[in-house]
Amino acid sequence: MTNPRIERLFEHTKLLCFGRYVLTVPSDSRLTFGRDFPTLPNQAKDIDKVMEAERAKILARNKTAEINYFGKGPVANTWLIRSYKSDSAKELELEGFRIYHVVGPHIFADGRGTANGATADSIIRDAIEIAQNLRPRETDE
Repeated sequence: MTNPRIERLFEHTKLLCFGRYVLTVPSDSRLTFGRDFPTLPNQAKDIDKVMEAERAKILARNKTAEINYFGKGPVANTWLIRSYKSDSAKELELEGFRIYHVVGPHIFADGRGTANGATADSIIRDAIEIAQNLRPRETDE
């Protein structure tokens, strides 16, 4: 027997990823630690459209924005967009990374940049580690 308050809470849900787990949570839930890791449920088949939309957003924000890589990521089931927001960002070597992890029917998006000690190598290394550990939760977990 389920509590009616709990049932109401779970009327509208979304997927939430933390660490290597993906959970179904109430739609107004928010992860309170770590980086934001947006989930695009049931959109894996549309990865090309998702990436094209992100490319268009990057280029629309600044007329000097530049996409310097658009395609497959460093490991299976990852896709990557590397870009500079502007000429100034390029001069300062502030490169943006948009990484998409496809797990089952879902896409998990991660955005990082080469600032505050992060390098292109460290961002790629982190993306590989996330890809190796990200998986759907088993039904018995």
